[in-house]
Amino acid sequence: MRTGSPGRSWTNALRLLAAVFGAGLLAWTAGPVALAASPTSPGWVSDPASLVNPLIGTSPSCDRASCEGLDVPGAYLPFGMMQWGPITSSGGYSYADTSILGYAMTSVSGCGGGCAAASDVPVLPTAGAVGSEPSTATEPMDHAQETAAPGYYRLSAGGVTTELTDTTRAGIASFAFPATSSANLLLQLAHNNPTATDFQVLGDHRVEGSITRSFTNPTGAPDPTPSYSMYFDMEFDRPFSSWGTWSAGSAPVTRTATAAMGQQPAVTGAAGALVSFDATSDQDVLARVGISYVSGADAALNLHAEIPGWDVASVAAAAHRSWDSMLGRVQIAGGTPAEQAVFYTALYHSLLFPNVFSDVNGEYRGWDGKVHTVAPGHAAYANFSGWDVYRSDIQLEAMLAPARMSDMVSSILADYAQTGQLTQWSADDMERYIMIGDPADPIVTDAYAFGARSFDTATALRDMVAQATQPGVMRPGLQQYEKLGYVAYDGGPYSCCGFRGVVSAQLEYDTDDDAIAELAQGLGDGAQAAAFASRAQNWQNSFDPASGYFEPKSVDGEFRAANSPSVPYGASGYFDT
Repeated sequence: MRTGSPGRSWTNALRLLAAVFGAGLLAWTAGPVALAASPTSPGWVSDPASLVNPLIGTSPSCDRASCEGLDVPGAYLPFGMMQWGPITSSGGYSYADTSILGYAMTSVSGCGGGCAAASDVPVLPTAGAVGSEPSTATEPMDHAQETAAPGYYRLSAGGVTTELTDTTRAGIASFAFPATSSANLLLQLAHNNPTATDFQVLGDHRVEGSITRSFTNPTGAPDPTPSYSMYFDMEFDRPFSSWGTWSAGSAPVTRTATAAMGQQPAVTGAAGALVSFDATSDQDVLARVGISYVSGADAALNLHAEIPGWDVASVAAAAHRSWDSMLGRVQIAGGTPAEQAVFYTALYHSLLFPNVFSDVNGEYRGWDGKVHTVAPGHAAYANFSGWDVYRSDIQLEAMLAPARMSDMVSSILADYAQTGQLTQWSADDMERYIMIGDPADPIVTDAYAFGARSFDTATALRDMVAQATQPGVMRPGLQQYEKLGYVAYDGGPYSCCGFRGVVSAQLEYDTDDDAIAELAQGLGDGAQAAAFASRAQNWQNSFDPASGYFEPKSVDGEFRAANSPSVPYGASGYFDT
């Protein structure tokens, strides 16, 4: 074993993984720790991407609807912006569903509170006449006709075989239609109820458009960017014979022939659009699309930079190599093929988010709604789901991809520079709050502890200290926390940001303060380390020795039993989803 700083963290992580997957051997190939195979050990897995099964985790597993379709088996790259994949409902994909709504250009595996912030512009291929309500069109789905692999997805539905594969910011698809004079691609612009849509035909081979989503923040906290726009630029390898748009409801499709046609006026507010091809003699249609959160011009730039040709197989092969490179940074040997598949599928799912959010020219839409540019060789990232990632995922990603993780942390610091706060739970460039506490603190500290060092650490510590000591929306109970050493249940009102659960808030603040202390210690700031390490011990003030539990506590220092009617802000004193 070869160990470098921070050796103990790396070694402990490896021991944990080895304990969990004890049937085999494990080696780390992307950092200061490496384990060498013994002469008698079985061979290391050489093609980990081939073991991944993206359909794992797509079945309903809970008794509430939000648990269905947690994973989406699309054509994704590690941390890719473009996530072209199937959707079967407004919230994503569920293996239990029997029909498909289309292939959305963005997806959110894991669902949670951000489902409606993705699944943008599903593309549904159909053959024959288009019905009177194209917005509700679906095609029956047979899982026996479905194939999913890292960076690749294939499904035969409604007589059309679709193949998808992606680069970071673009995708390419092959649609094999039956012989028909009406081979259609329906672009469901209004899926998930965007507040605005735009569609334009640019000749007989190309279309572009955008959707905008606006949100009313249910927590009462301010949101500098209460909406986002996603732009797409789509090209085809052959001319389409006609195009059309439709409005909401049962209004008919307004069609226009494309013979000798130039650029057409943009159609705003359309519920959907379609392009149709004559596939009587040639049944194959290729489409490639780039997306951007800045502009249609950037979407086209992303497309041409990343997919200059029309070779689906070569793009899929490159996607497979990209996953092999990333997954291969953790090597395993031994165990059964099924166990190896579970291991690499779990690793695959952990490397989908956060997502690249900047374009090939470095431009991105910032947390303040303005266009910014990252330095050459770097990328901006979005979609940080606070609690969901700081406990384990950030550490893993930092070990496997420290440069990417450094850019992710820099993106969080950009949030502070642009809006005066570090993110709590974000979707694209919008702060959705959702949670309590200050999870950016452990995210940044975990990233640093596990190998991501190429970010402005001094600025990170300064911003974390400021957010932890100045009244703001991220810590509504801060004043009481500093005065009493705990968050009193009768000390409010805590009216901002969905605050609920005084005990949960208390323990989150303690965790966050400990993270600040750890980073300060690592950076040699002994004074800040000591101050926040002391504050982190405030958890003791919410522990009731009489009951043996953490309990809500009044301003006067009296504990109340959990679930007591006299405890506001969460009847149990705990965050309740």
